[in-house]
Formats: sequence, structure tokens, C-alpha cells
Amino acid sequence: MLHLHSEWEQAVNYLKSQHNFFKNLSSFRGWDSVVRIPLYEVIFYKEYLNYAEEIFNSLRGNDLETWKFSMYHSPQGYLSDISRFNDHKISLFDIITNPYNIKSNHHYFKYQSLTGKNILEFDHIVELGGGCGDFAKFVFNMGYKNEYTIIDIPEIIPFQKYNLSEYNVNFTSSPVNYKPNTLFISTWGISECPLLWRKEVLDKLSPESYLITYQSFFEDMSNETYFQNFKGIRENIPWIPWDGGSKYLLN
Repeated sequence: MLHLHSEWEQAVNYLKSQHNFFKNLSSFRGWDSVVRIPLYEVIFYKEYLNYAEEIFNSLRGNDLETWKFSMYHSPQGYLSDISRFNDHKISLFDIITNPYNIKSNHHYFKYQSLTGKNILEFDHIVELGGGCGDFAKFVFNMGYKNEYTIIDIPEIIPFQKYNLSEYNVNFTSSPVNYKPNTLFISTWGISECPLLWRKEVLDKLSPESYLITYQSFFEDMSNETYFQNFKGIRENIPWIPWDGGSKYLLN
């Protein structure tokens, strides 16, 4: 079972209290507990938008139309919270998108541009800490057709199942076995897990390819020390200053 640091335990207890109160997930993007963790990106970073503009200008034909569909600002999760839905709207040329889609776009294309690998060609994707499932949804909307597994805590999986109800995704709170041609994804997830849990997941999965973002420090841990012997490409994410700054680790 997935283990948590104290900061996450407090957040999850608050999430459970609101979940028990609201029951219905149709407006989960307006819940204070969901926004506070955060389970999805609500902060607008101009750097993410600038990169999305670059991608827009680089695509043509069906690739551009697929990308526009993937960037669409869906009302799912905002059913009775139209004001928050409108707050999250971002105009991007001829489409309306949102902060979590432009962040997903950055992760997706940064990985491919820096590693030269195509995410759509992996046979299995394992994501540790899937948030609301927004990155998984982006990957599927871009054309991914193979196996996708999200590892997360039981209290968060219902939100992912709701958001990804139209997609074929496996959900678990336990490590998963190695499979060839697997991409491991963890955007500020593994770097917020206790060291023992990281070892359990990575020892069992043995990923050869990974898309990781991590902050330099979390609670009492130095992620710079933990990740120092991981091979791969590193790139700073300078507009995210919290916890000593963040960077990509891509392989």
C-alpha cells in the first residue's frame, strides 16, 4: 500500500472529510481540499502558455486538430461551479484551454523533444501520483492506445476514475511488475513519497524510460541527493521556486 509523508496525510484527511460531505464528484474541481493539495494545476504560468504557443505553431493538419482536442477546456468536474470553470479558462489562438492542460502539454512535448522518444509508442505507461488524471487524459487524447496504469492512494483514485471514465486505465495502490517498453511517469509524485516506497515501486517496475519532475527538497528529504545517480536529461523549471526549485529528469 502506498505510504505517505505527514504533509500528505494531513491533506488526505481533509480530502476525505470533504469527500464524505459532498459524495458527488461532479463538481470536484471546486472543492477546497482538491485545489489545496493540489490534485490539478490551477496556477497560470505564462511559461507553460508560451510553450503551448510554440507547439501550436509547429503542428499541421490532423496533428494540430488532435492537439486542439487534447487542449480543450472540458466542463467535467465543474457541474455546479461555473464561476470556477470560467476562472480557469485560458484563450490560446482559436481554442479555450486551462492551466492543467498547458502543463500537461509541456510535460508531453518536453519529454519527446529532449529524449527523442515518442510517448505514443510505449506499450505500457505507469504513472505514480496521477492527480485528477489530467495528464493521462491528455496522453490518450493525443492518440495513445496501449496500457496505462496509475498508482495512487485509495482516497484519490475515485477522482481519477471519474475524470477518466471514458478511458481504459488501470488503478492500483500497490507497485506493479516490470513490463518491456514501459514509460514511468511521476510529476512531483515520487519526490513526495518516503524512500522505502520509492524503492518498492522502482525495484519492481525497473523502468528504463521515465518522465520525472521533482522539487529539490520535500519535508526532511533532499531529492537532489536521491536523484543524483539517476541517468538522464535534466532541465530546470525555473518558474516553480517552491521547495528549492524543480527540474525535469528524463530518460
